[in-house]
Amino acid sequence: MFRVALLIIAVTIDGFAAAMTMGSSGIHIPKRSAAVLSLTGTAFLGVSAFFSISICGVFPALALKIISSVLLAALGIADIVKKSLRKNYEQDPDNPSAIFFDETRSDKNHDKIISLREALSLSVVLSADSLATGAASARIMSERLPITLAITLIVGFLLILIGNRLGKRTRFNCNFEKLCGVILILLAIVNLL
Repeated sequence: MFRVALLIIAVTIDGFAAAMTMGSSGIHIPKRSAAVLSLTGTAFLGVSAFFSISICGVFPALALKIISSVLLAALGIADIVKKSLRKNYEQDPDNPSAIFFDETRSDKNHDKIISLREALSLSVVLSADSLATGAASARIMSERLPITLAITLIVGFLLILIGNRLGKRTRFNCNFEKLCGVILILLAIVNLL
């Protein structure tokens, strides 16, 4: 259960960080938009985990354990490196990939509210980690997939709302990307045990 909890934290912390960043910039995320963000991330996680679980019988258990741990560690390292790549995109604000590095750019009409359409485009960017994490951690979720997805959906939704509210109140922009990376690396180590 500890592994599943780590997985849920790793998948939902990006949404929390993005919501907090937007809140500190004065951008509001309505509940419907938060639901779209959480639902999309959970769907990406579920689809990738389902397909990965279905091919688990093809490979030996030890090989799957090693492959999934390497993938999780690689995702963690990518999340940690993402912060240094952000500086390159800050110099080119018109780059379409900039939303990947700066979530506040998802407010395309600059009305300080994330609409359903803006939430959908942001959710695809935030769900890239969920897609890869689902594929890498299928072995962890194989017995508890429905409950893991349900908890991820609820926790993701709540963390987006809480993060947005905290960001508005504190105006403190904290970077959680490295935390997500560290959690994924920890999950990779725990997965090998």
